Amino acid sequence: MFAIQEKDAKKPSRDLPSIVPSQEILIRKKQRDVLYADIRQLNDSIRTEKRNAAEAAEAKRQKFLKKQEDLMREISQKEQDGKDREERIKMETMDMERRYETDIKEKMNSHRNELVERQNDQNEKIAADHNRYMELEA
Repeated sequence: MFAIQEKDAKKPSRDLPSIVPSQEILIRKKQRDVLYADIRQLNDSIRTEKRNAAEAAEAKRQKFLKKQEDLMREISQKEQDGKDREERIKMETMDMERRYETDIKEKMNSHRNELVERQNDQNEKIAADHNRYMELEA
């Protein structure tokens, strides 16, 4: 219940090993150095984590940018393919219409020529019949 206190503070305690004040300062400095080393290590670890996180974020950003670029290139290619296809269809349509017009003109000419030939044949038959009739009458 009663605590016994030493009147002389400079005397070492009976329970504790005696420590010289210079050793006590060295122990504190050593503890402080250990704490500073831990702080430096933690700061380095934080910097490393931040750098790794920044690198990961940049890698992810670059991946998305590349994917976006690929998609834009693909869209552009598909648009160009669509335009090329549309142009090819227009050209084929124009070519088909030209052939159709040419075929119609050829068929009309062929029909006209056939009509002229038939009329000439008919006229020749009529002339031959008329000449035979005239020979028979004469």
